[in-house]
Order: sequence, then C-alpha cells, then structure tokens
Amino acid sequence: MTAAIKSLAYRPYANPPEENKQGFVYYSGGANDYHYWNFKVELKLATTEEKDFPGMVAKMIESLRGDALAIAMDIGVTELTKGDRSGIKTLQDRMKAHVFPIIKDEVKSL
Repeated sequence: MTAAIKSLAYRPYANPPEENKQGFVYYSGGANDYHYWNFKVELKLATTEEKDFPGMVAKMIESLRGDALAIAMDIGVTELTKGDRSGIKTLQDRMKAHVFPIIKDEVKSL
C-alpha cells in the first residue's frame, strides 16, 4: 500500500499527533501526520508577526524528528529564517515530496 493511501486510512480511536507547549506538532516525516503538521505550520505562518518569525521557525524546527529534521537541516538555518518566508515554503515542498514521492504517478493512474 502506498504512503498516500495509508495516510487516508480511517483510524476511529486515533489520537491527534502530540504537540509541544507552543502548539507545534512533533513530526518525524510520516504520511499519517503530514496534513495535520502542514496545517499547523500554515496557521503559525499566518499568525506570526515579522519580528517574531525567526523565533517561530526555531520552535517549529525543535519539534521535528527523524527524516523531517534531516530535511530541515539540509535546507539550512539561513534559508529557513529568510524574512520572505520562502524557506518554510521550501521545507513544506520538500516534506511533501518526501512523504508522497509517487503522487504524480498515482494521479496519472487515476
């Protein structure tokens, strides 16, 4: 079963992903929690003022684990903390490509 299909599995008694005190999701790069993590990142981006942005990025990166942290480290601190927020967009794009590597092929087959 592909990662995209696994992420859609109905889990009636599943708990939401664990979050830290600042509301960031502990995320390791898995398909099950990707959409939840991505939504929370979008929410934080929309509600963070420009002056607080670098601190928000630091707190978000602290909540990453495993493959997700490796992807963030590959992007680098300078890129992630850019004032235009393009580094976070890069992180989101790379995370999606990691989690759903064959999504284009799946869409074509549908």
